[in-house]
Amino acid sequence: MKSLRFFTMSLFLLVALSYNQAWGYTIKLVFETGFGNAFQPGQPWQNVNQTEVQNLIIDKVTADFSPQGISVSTTTGNATVYIGRSGSGFGFAVTGIGSYLDTNPSPYAEVYSNNFASLPAWQGSNATAARISTAIAGTTSHEASHLINRHCSPAITVMRPFSRAVAL
Repeated sequence: MKSLRFFTMSLFLLVALSYNQAWGYTIKLVFETGFGNAFQPGQPWQNVNQTEVQNLIIDKVTADFSPQGISVSTTTGNATVYIGRSGSGFGFAVTGIGSYLDTNPSPYAEVYSNNFASLPAWQGSNATAARISTAIAGTTSHEASHLINRHCSPAITVMRPFSRAVAL
């Protein structure tokens, strides 16, 4: 009876740990020099406070991951998201606003924050710190989630980022 209970508990832990594949990961946010381009004079976000947007992004991404026990930092992490790079995408799903790459042991994602500035949803009276930070933080959290084995489709059960860390 004890061995059956041990087997059942072991199976439960195996399933629980397999499901929570983000355990032990930390996310590092890097605001690239290019992040500030859209805030310069003559650009769509010239009247928006860049520092306020950056701080709101950090707060929103932290709020997304803290319930899962995942820390977010601008100084350290084992999965990095670069915010403010130029580009339109690479990797598995190219959207023009964010992409990720599963390069073990240092997976990273890019968020093309300046591409948001070219869209009417974040121009003119829509160009507020709250709206801009919500959009960029949402994309940042989405791309960072891929880096810690979260998927867009529930049909996908195994993905390459950090796969060696979750193989049981």
